Amino acid sequence: MRESEFEMLYNCVREPAHTEMLSLLHDLQSGDEEVQERAALQCSCMATRGAGDALRQVGVLPLLIGLVKDGTANQKLWATEALLTLASDNDDNCVAITRGGAIPPLVSLLRSGTDMHKQEAAYALGNLAANNEVNRAKIAREGAIPPMVAFVKSVTDAQNQWAVYALGFLSLNNEENRVLIGQEGAIPPLVRLLRVGKRAQKQWSAYTLGNLAHSDANRKQITLEGAIPPLIELLRTGTAMQKQRAAFALGNLACDNGMVAEFDEAILPLVDLVRMGSDTQKEDAAYTLGNLAANNDERRAEIGRREAIAPLVKLLETGDGEQKLWATFALRWLAYENDSNRAAIVEEGAIEPLASLVEEGTDEQKEEAVHALEHLVKKDDDTTNASTPDGVMSPLMEYFRSDAISQNANIAAATARAAALNTIGTVREGVLPLFNRLVKPSVDAENKQASSTQRFDTVVAPKAAIKEPSIAGAW
Repeated sequence: MRESEFEMLYNCVREPAHTEMLSLLHDLQSGDEEVQERAALQCSCMATRGAGDALRQVGVLPLLIGLVKDGTANQKLWATEALLTLASDNDDNCVAITRGGAIPPLVSLLRSGTDMHKQEAAYALGNLAANNEVNRAKIAREGAIPPMVAFVKSVTDAQNQWAVYALGFLSLNNEENRVLIGQEGAIPPLVRLLRVGKRAQKQWSAYTLGNLAHSDANRKQITLEGAIPPLIELLRTGTAMQKQRAAFALGNLACDNGMVAEFDEAILPLVDLVRMGSDTQKEDAAYTLGNLAANNDERRAEIGRREAIAPLVKLLETGDGEQKLWATFALRWLAYENDSNRAAIVEEGAIEPLASLVEEGTDEQKEEAVHALEHLVKKDDDTTNASTPDGVMSPLMEYFRSDAISQNANIAAATARAAALNTIGTVREGVLPLFNRLVKPSVDAENKQASSTQRFDTVVAPKAAIKEPSIAGAW
């Protein structure tokens, strides 16, 4: 059935009346085996239509959980189906289902049920884990990860996609779970699914591998298992969601992994995503380009040659908060020890939006913007008599002399001296008080005066970021 056909049928289903839900509750309480089975299936259908809160309020959850624990094989199947639907994107239901004791019987199904039971149990556990860090830890403590990984290994058809899905959410923001999933041997079958899986299997494998790559040991193993080429292939030819997931996974794999030559093939499709992708694709592609630039001088230059800077600056100017953050992160590392990239960044008009972030951005945005501006005026030899290229210096000094920022006379004077001498040392002398004033506007006059004699710290060695996906971005 095509998605459009499903939507048409879905919209034809009316919302259930309260009396119908009470009748359903009675069937779950007092019906025979077949009636209870049918009632569990009806709960799932009603929840799909958006009646999840009402069903919880009339009291169906304890009865469904009871069927998962002690029902017949079919009752367990349909009760699990109902619970996974009720838990889908509904925080209140997730809390109530967990408090009702659903996790242990779901894990039991995952261990000893039929393949269909295991599929539905994994799906339900994934929904319970998706938005709830406490549930992620509890599911792992109940022993769900070993049988879930075993199911991914043993089942090759589309049934295991929900176990892959669940592993992705269990590994979100939970290092213990990431380590355990890797130790249980999940990485080789996940990489295999990237190559030969169905569409959803590839999509969720990329997401899960991206989360697992937060762990240093996992990141190394994922690379050794050969995940990078199939991820790049998804980046080139996959669906919109596959491209986003692949970009995210490659970004995490690139962290402190700069010498892997296979990453070179990712540059052009990533630049295309920054230029023409969806909002989430642009964000993840910018993040990944930043990590690729942070760890490899030649790759940093190649990203600039592939014309990444213009769309990154545009994203910096017009993107949402996360897009601005990761565009700034990418520009920061593209400017590091690369005069050609520095000049291109300035020419594209990045100085004003970077300074605006220093002044008005979030703490994370401010930090990245300050580092980006540092990299625009610093040379790798760190000598005070090395000249910054005029293509960088002139626009930078013009901005720092502007009335919008240089209202403090001492800052204006220092900036003017820096512009006249056009050396890195004097640039630092003029720019550092500005940064201090923008980032810490409440510092007193004595501290401001003291800061005017300081110098920027030496540029730190490249250190890439690890990005956590948003829950919304996982769907």
